Amino acid sequence: MPWGMNMRKIFALVIMGVLLAVMTISQAQTADWKTYNDPQGRFSMKYPSNWEGEYEVSDGEGEVEFDAPSDIDCEVVVQKRSLCRKIGNDMTFREGDETERIVIIYGEKYELRFEFEAPSEYFEYANKTYFEPMIESAKVK
Repeated sequence: MPWGMNMRKIFALVIMGVLLAVMTISQAQTADWKTYNDPQGRFSMKYPSNWEGEYEVSDGEGEVEFDAPSDIDCEVVVQKRSLCRKIGNDMTFREGDETERIVIIYGEKYELRFEFEAPSEYFEYANKTYFEPMIESAKVK
C-alpha cells in the first residue's frame, strides 16, 4: 500500500477519535441533567439539574423560563413554525455588561427560540457549559 494511503487512514482514525472524545465529554457533562418535556409534546431538551423550569402559555406560544444561578437568564419559546424568517438562526450581541445569544431551531411543525443572557465576563463559560449542551440536546417536532 502506498505511503499516502496509510497517512489518510491514520488521519481519518485521528479525526474519528477526536470526534468521539468530544461527543463523550459533551454527554458526560450533561449526564446528571434533567430532561424537560413540553406538556403538549412539541419539544424536549436537557437542562442543568440545579435549574428550575417554569412553563406558561401566552398568545399561543409556550414559554419555559429557567431559574438559573449566577445571573444567567434562559428562556425557551416554542411556537408554530413561521414561513418567513425575520432573524438569523444564531445571533450573539452585547448590551452593556450583558451578552445575549438567540438561537432558533426549526422542526417540521414548530420552532424553538432560545434566549440566553449572562454577564459578559462570564458569557463564554456559560455558553460552553450550559447553552451549547442545551441547544444540542433539543428535539423539536
